[in-house]
Amino acid sequence: MFSDRARQVVVEASETARALGHGVIGAEHLLLGVIAERHGVGARVLESLGVSDEAVRGELLLRHPQGDRPSDGPLPFNDEGKSVLERSLVKAKNLGDSRIQTEHMLLALLSTEPRSAAHLLECLGVRASRVQREVLRVATERRGWMAEVNKPTFGKWETLGPTGEVRSVLVAAAELAVECGRSHIELADVVFAICEDHNAMPLLAELGLRIERVPELLERHRALRRPPAPGESN
Repeated sequence: MFSDRARQVVVEASETARALGHGVIGAEHLLLGVIAERHGVGARVLESLGVSDEAVRGELLLRHPQGDRPSDGPLPFNDEGKSVLERSLVKAKNLGDSRIQTEHMLLALLSTEPRSAAHLLECLGVRASRVQREVLRVATERRGWMAEVNKPTFGKWETLGPTGEVRSVLVAAAELAVECGRSHIELADVVFAICEDHNAMPLLAELGLRIERVPELLERHRALRRPPAPGESN
């Protein structure tokens, strides 16, 4: 139900709430989780609008001061946090997606009462309606590319992958291309998608590939290809 990136948002939100000694995970922590995940549509939209971790964290601490010490044990979600997760599924279904992605979580954060995350963003000068429009624009563009990848264009070769593994790699490569601001898939996108595919890892290790270096090299690939944010020089 949750994509890997959406799950990472929850992990980051939990760690933030724990470090701040807040005892529960709320909408504001999930907002920081979206930013901390870095690579999803949600993080990229917020970055393009000038929303930073530092600014959100500062506003959060004005509302909920840091505790005397980090919280212990697994942290529960407060009512709003729970509602955000539930509403994320509704947002995913409304957009025709089968899994919850970071953009669905961000849309849910903007609309779930009492809209703590939306009010926080507005205090930073970023209107929730503007964030929503940008999320929908980027998500629509992404769905367009995913539809192209999912077209049955390989004829009889489709039968080579009854488990869908090859198509999953192509979808992952297309997602990486979209993240990097490109309208086409490059060979490097496919290579990194294969390297991150759990089914391919045993073979790659047997071939002598240093799997542990993949995250570092992937991050470098993303950084080199990421389009400039508004106002940055090309």
